Amino acid sequence: MKKLYTLSLALVFGATLSVAQIDVGVTAITAPVNNSNITTVDSVDFTFTVENFGALIPTDSSLYFGFNIDGGPNLMNLYWVLTSDLATNGTLNLITPKVLIGGSPGQFNVCLYTLQPNDIALGNDSSCNTYNLVLGIDNHSVSLNNVFYSDGQLTMNIAGYSPNSEVNLSVMNIAGQVVKNEKFTISKSQMTKIIPMAGLSKGIYIVALRSESRPVQTQKIMVH
Repeated sequence: MKKLYTLSLALVFGATLSVAQIDVGVTAITAPVNNSNITTVDSVDFTFTVENFGALIPTDSSLYFGFNIDGGPNLMNLYWVLTSDLATNGTLNLITPKVLIGGSPGQFNVCLYTLQPNDIALGNDSSCNTYNLVLGIDNHSVSLNNVFYSDGQLTMNIAGYSPNSEVNLSVMNIAGQVVKNEKFTISKSQMTKIIPMAGLSKGIYIVALRSESRPVQTQKIMVH
């Protein structure tokens, strides 16, 4: 089952954490609750709980987190700067940017996890929930659909963008490496785009479509 993942915010960055060794982890995703419904047209944010399992982390330190769907590559690099000390066994409740998830109805998994470069214990770093994707109605949304690779070409259907607007297409492998990056102009509000990509290796890829005025549209494909 293919799904379309759209993010209203892709990347944020912060200062380096000043603690030499820490042990923090995402212990729960508290909202939306596990096994709840999320529609294909409603942007949602995810509330998650972070606990400090190690020594006190001082004020102005930065905590780093990642976000993925169905075990795919990291889709958001997130950070929070502490406004007060985080004591041993202390907790924080944090909220992600808005995320729009579209595609075929069915279950999908969301995981949030720490991305600390100096985390000393990796076994308590992540938490995941399962959600049910249900259809919604939105007459004004943009979309990237029916993306497939065949005979050295990447083909996709694009809808909802204004004619003559510029978009950027990128293709990433499962390791997050960009294997294709191309800019082009939208010719009409509903169009089929074909991108030559001879020699693409077998595997899973994320196709992302970006523009200045619209959220990022992404879709996962399998190359056989």
